Amino acid sequence: VDLYCADKKIGTGSVSFSFQDGAADPTIALKLSDITLADASLGGSFEGAVLNISPKEIDSDGDGLSDKKEKELGTDPLKADTDGDGVPDGVEVTNGTNPLKVDTDGDGYNDGADAFPLDPKEWLDSDKDGIGDNSDNCPFASNTDQTDANKDGKGDACSDDADGDGLSNAKEAALGTDPLNPDTDGDGVPDGVEVAQGTDPLKADTDGDGYNDGVDAFPLDPTEWLDSDKDGVGDNKDNCPFVSNPDQKNTDQDYFSVIKTPSGAFVKADNLGDACDDDIDGDGLHVTYVDSVNGSDNALGTFAAPVKSLKVGIDLAKKRGDAVYVSAGTYDISSGIFADGVDIFGGYKAGYSERRVHDGSSDYKTLFTSAISPVTLMFKDFSGKINLDGLYITNTGSDDGIVGDLPDTDDYGCDQATVYIVNSQINISNSVIQGNALSNRSCGVLLGTGANVTLNANRIEGSGSKNADSSTGISIVKAPANITNNIILAGNATHVTGIRMTNASPMIINNTIDGSSYATSPKVSFGISFNGGSPKIVNDLVFTNLSADQVAFACLGNDLTNAEVKSNLFTIFPQGGANSILYDCDGKFWNDATSLVLSGAIVNGNIGFSGTSPSLLVDLSYGLAGTAGVDAGIDTNATSDFNGKTRVSGKFDIGAIEK
Repeated sequence: VDLYCADKKIGTGSVSFSFQDGAADPTIALKLSDITLADASLGGSFEGAVLNISPKEIDSDGDGLSDKKEKELGTDPLKADTDGDGVPDGVEVTNGTNPLKVDTDGDGYNDGADAFPLDPKEWLDSDKDGIGDNSDNCPFASNTDQTDANKDGKGDACSDDADGDGLSNAKEAALGTDPLNPDTDGDGVPDGVEVAQGTDPLKADTDGDGYNDGVDAFPLDPTEWLDSDKDGVGDNKDNCPFVSNPDQKNTDQDYFSVIKTPSGAFVKADNLGDACDDDIDGDGLHVTYVDSVNGSDNALGTFAAPVKSLKVGIDLAKKRGDAVYVSAGTYDISSGIFADGVDIFGGYKAGYSERRVHDGSSDYKTLFTSAISPVTLMFKDFSGKINLDGLYITNTGSDDGIVGDLPDTDDYGCDQATVYIVNSQINISNSVIQGNALSNRSCGVLLGTGANVTLNANRIEGSGSKNADSSTGISIVKAPANITNNIILAGNATHVTGIRMTNASPMIINNTIDGSSYATSPKVSFGISFNGGSPKIVNDLVFTNLSADQVAFACLGNDLTNAEVKSNLFTIFPQGGANSILYDCDGKFWNDATSLVLSGAIVNGNIGFSGTSPSLLVDLSYGLAGTAGVDAGIDTNATSDFNGKTRVSGKFDIGAIEK
């Protein structure tokens, strides 16, 4: 070997060496002998000298790992790329890949071909920007910052619309807008939308009305900026700014100076559209009009353009908050068409210029009827209040034993009822109500539990077949009805009752109640019958006629409780015979109404008429013929009678019609 000292060759010779035992980092002990010094000036002898030097590690395959390290790792010290993946073993160790595994991350790509040998989700980096193709938002355009202004997942470096505003980068350059800002003027509208709708993407308020384009419903119209009802018409021009009405229909303007109202006055026009006008035809009324003869269900429901069917009219009235006026005609209805709070008035002549109630002529008769159900008008569990006025209400349906469908177990005495009301507040006035003329157990009106009903100035007939078992004008069970100024007829059956009460507490005031049977062979007739309850019966004319067994006022069960029976005229025709005028709960018959006593009732001022029918009544108009009952009634605060005659203070006759 050649020997050097400080890079100067000092000699040549042979070397023998051994390892010192026990050294943590062994050195090689060199014994120098047979030295030929190249520089004699050094002098001395080296024989037996010992030098300690650090050994140089051997890397046989030149892969950057010593043979010793390769043995530790298990790699081949004579093979630079043990696993043959194209990456030297030393590089793999430095990079953290496995020199014994061709595909360290198991993604299917050898470490030598994998740009991301430690990431199983990445292997290619096509644009060499250090971001794998699978994650790179521009895999073929270098963009290490991955900027994506429009957040569409496509980097700005490879997008032709970097900010995603609908305009290409080139277009933005031409317009002067910012290709990396989707809303250059900051008005809340993307640049592309502005260009499409004609607004200026460089100007926040294009029309200069003080509202930025982003909040301006009409950004090109300086006179409009709000559209509260979203109907496309600006609030400044909209005739219903808070109710959508794109057609801007304004009927009273159409009618103005062209059509007169039914009263003969010209229409009062306003600037409100129909959608928000509570009087669309300008007649001064909140009314929807119905005409079964001349109407059309495609019409507006005005006096000049009525609808045809009652259901359509009620639906319109409910939306508008109107009442309904119904002209003469026939309306076949079902109980389901009525709506809480929608009042109905009939008796109008076509054109609505004139109205008459209780008029059965074809010009004025508004007929509600049903040929399907045994009930024509049924109100059950209505939460609101409904007024019905000026109607004719009949029924031609077949009996079906409706008692079985009612909530109470008491006998109502009806298999058919033209009007049936339960748990509802209904007012019926100036109407004619007739039971089914073919029914075997007919009722004109049936009032069940919770029927908070007012019947005023009506003619109510039990009707029924002349060979039927029974008919009743009004049947009341557990109801607090208010019955005033009515003419009530028991009907045509063999067993009849004008008003039948079971545990009821109605007010029955100023009525004429005809309990006569008009059957072929009448058997039993009652004017008023009761079984318990707390009624107030005042100022009524109550009579029966021609039946074999008849009583004007009869208890059929329990005594009254806190009741009043005052100033009524009770009688039967003909007088005399086995029949009596009154029958109390103790089984006692009374012929003298003035001395009548009823347990549980205040009784006074009643009259028992003993004359003939013609001497009391003017035929069947139910006006008093003679002096009986004239000025004999009391003031019940009623202002007028069945026929509309005004009652005069201090002069109150008995019954529904003043003399």
